[in-house]
Amino acid sequence: MTQQYLPIPYMPPPHPQAQQALPGSTLAMAMHQDGSLQLQRAFNSMAAHDVEALAQELAPHVGMLATHPRGNYIASKLTAVPSAQMAVAESLAGRVIELMQHVHGSRVMQAAFEHLPKLIVKALVDELRTHIVETAMTTNGSWSVVSAFKFTHSAFIVEELADCLALVSTHQHGTRVVQRMLPEAVSHGVETQNIFDALMNIKDLGALASDGYGNYVVQQALRVATVEQCLPLIEKLIPSLPVISTCRGGSSVAETVLRMASPEQVVKATNVLCGHELECHHYGKHVLALLHKTAMAHSQEAACPTETSS
Repeated sequence: MTQQYLPIPYMPPPHPQAQQALPGSTLAMAMHQDGSLQLQRAFNSMAAHDVEALAQELAPHVGMLATHPRGNYIASKLTAVPSAQMAVAESLAGRVIELMQHVHGSRVMQAAFEHLPKLIVKALVDELRTHIVETAMTTNGSWSVVSAFKFTHSAFIVEELADCLALVSTHQHGTRVVQRMLPEAVSHGVETQNIFDALMNIKDLGALASDGYGNYVVQQALRVATVEQCLPLIEKLIPSLPVISTCRGGSSVAETVLRMASPEQVVKATNVLCGHELECHHYGKHVLALLHKTAMAHSQEAACPTETSS
């Protein structure tokens, strides 16, 4: 009779950091796949005093957990436990830039920005000064910068982005930061004039409007701008309409320009686009259709002015 052997299940090697924890300890659980899941559920279901006790045990290890593939979920949970927040802040201080760009640490930093006391968050975000652009142009860092601005509205973030706006706006990850920062800043009264000044100072704004990433920044700027900020941008973009109307991103900018333009600017746009035969172009035909619709609407408004009471 042939003896049958049961297959030995594959056990992945322990993470190097896990070897520092005693087997069976809460810290070891936090760095184990199943243990981490159990602890995450425990944070959501345990009584407050039990959560506090668990947090007190794990808080001293946040620095190690923050970059661990499974431990980072526990570190993120700890940011919302009041008794652990000081220990969490001490573990993150001095490592903000590193953690924001880390695939796991970025999750912890975003949780910290959301849950830690405002003064502590401001101190952590201040570590980013002079490093906004480099951080924004990384995958994980970009999301972390968005979070940092959302929870602090720090003016220096806007200023540093404005200083390198063309570079950041045409970057795969940097564009995300600018797009999300603009409406957040405007809705919370953060000064954004330097962003619009930077756009006006770009020699070839049409090139930015046609860029696969940059076009989204231009569209967002046009949407959130005041009239005083918007009309000069449109004036600068009108000469580029024949070119930007024939590419995917640029045509979206062209349509935004037409929607936001004054009646006088619509006339200018009509003159600029006249004779460029966009009717059969894949993207240009949509721009031309919107131009005709907009021009007609302005003509009807001019022909039927609003009656004023005597």
